[in-house]
Amino acid sequence: VPCTDENGQVNDEMLKKYIEELIELGKKNHYEDCVYYTIGHMLGNIPERGAYPPDYLSEIIENLNNNEVDSAYSARMFNKRGVSTRASTAGGDIEREYIKKYQSYIEITKCQYPRITNVFKGLIRTYEEIAEREDREAKLRDLSI
Repeated sequence: VPCTDENGQVNDEMLKKYIEELIELGKKNHYEDCVYYTIGHMLGNIPERGAYPPDYLSEIIENLNNNEVDSAYSARMFNKRGVSTRASTAGGDIEREYIKKYQSYIEITKCQYPRITNVFKGLIRTYEEIAEREDREAKLRDLSI
């Protein structure tokens, strides 16, 4: 993430200025859609530590008010989990842990930041669907043993 120091701390004011400059460059060079996708992806790389999401992140997403940013941020958050492995009869326990995590993020954002809250709600819906599918598949595997 740009504007991050050696300790992994993001300078939020510098990041906001960086994003503004990036958008201006994108507009000048006719890459505005790509820039918004890149911004969303970059914001998804902000470390999930402490009281996540930090206010500056939620404010940036709210102020940009851009579906491309939201979509790219959501995709990056989902893809950060990487590949998962589990016992064949484990079901959707891994996904339920992600659901809990995103519900805790919603508790932080729900009163002030509707855009990022909606992103987290969308991620929860995705993980609920995956968990249900994994549960069904685990039951089928259990029945066939």
